[in-house]
Amino acid sequence: MTDVSGNVVCDDINGVNSGCQTFFYTNAQSARLQFYHDHAMGITRLNVYAGEAAGYVLTDAVEQDMINGTNVSASISTAR
Repeated sequence: MTDVSGNVVCDDINGVNSGCQTFFYTNAQSARLQFYHDHAMGITRLNVYAGEAAGYVLTDAVEQDMINGTNVSASISTAR
């Protein structure tokens, strides 16, 4: 299997799909910390212990406004 750029992401073995999957998540989300680790049956703890885990931080204008004390995104209510 290849991605949209033609890079191999999941190999077929002798014409049989290897069973791997590729998931794509867009960055068009609100600010958040996302976390991934493999959930392969029976070896999840070993994969996490071996370091097969990742954190992914997304920021957005609203979060930056709160950090900077500004209201550039006009999303912070100023009504009193």
